[in-house]
Amino acid sequence: MTTRTVLAEEGERTMSNKKRNNETNDEMVWELESTLEPGMLRFMAHVIESGLNIGLRTDEDFIRHFTPMDIMMGLSERPDLRANILVPTTGVRAKIASKKSAEAAGNDLQIALDEGETDATLIVSLFHPDDRVRYLDKARLWNYITEPKFWMYKREQRAEHDNAKSHVAFIIDHAIEERLVTHREIIEGITVSNLVKHLPTTEIQAILEGVLSNAHANKPFGEQELLEAVPSKQLVEHLPLTMIWDQVINPQVAARNGLVTGPATESFSASTSNGRNDSSSWNKKDNKDNKSDESSSDDDKVYYAA
Repeated sequence: MTTRTVLAEEGERTMSNKKRNNETNDEMVWELESTLEPGMLRFMAHVIESGLNIGLRTDEDFIRHFTPMDIMMGLSERPDLRANILVPTTGVRAKIASKKSAEAAGNDLQIALDEGETDATLIVSLFHPDDRVRYLDKARLWNYITEPKFWMYKREQRAEHDNAKSHVAFIIDHAIEERLVTHREIIEGITVSNLVKHLPTTEIQAILEGVLSNAHANKPFGEQELLEAVPSKQLVEHLPLTMIWDQVINPQVAARNGLVTGPATESFSASTSNGRNDSSSWNKKDNKDNKSDESSSDDDKVYYAA
């Protein structure tokens, strides 16, 4: 998977306009340089870019969810950022662009798009990933991220399923990195019984070897060490993606931070099934009664969205 490098100089935010997905090559290595503080916003900025980079989402999808007017109204308090988008896409001079109201800027950008003077790729590339999550509605952004229900792709859809696996692993890793979910919550969500059921012998062996190695060194072996022995890229290879989504990402990341409504433990995949779900089945387990009252360590503190 590749990511894009975001360049921001003197308030002018631009991103190279190169093709993603299968048209990328080894020389096109992108890295999102976010200036956001750790937490939900930075997590979403990275997840949106990941979806664009691997082809699960397109620039056209983004503009379908967020029209030029939506973008400009979201930037209603930032005439400088509106101008940064308006100048390259409509040809209006910078001094004039900065004086336009958000509504006028939205109308101009929509006209330029309708008349073929600009396109979705250029608009999205000029809208910095950090600013997307700063100024647009978070629940609507999450709807945009999750619209294709990629975690429900069948294994027979090889290319799409491979991209979905990469994206789900990316989401798990960045949720941990941004402290939106703990290692313990991931394992409790999946459950040990499901790990034993779905992981191959080689992965179980790696876990047991880790347990014994730590025991010999008088070191603990907890959920973090387990996920180091079997990281997310291995989990998505062997566990149904729907299990990881329904039992970890949806309740522990999305619902807990107000990105979705309804009971956090409700199966999102089951309630929205469209026939693309993973054919593997699993046994759901309620872990509420099994949770300890012990306080989490500093490494397992969770940051909540404001």
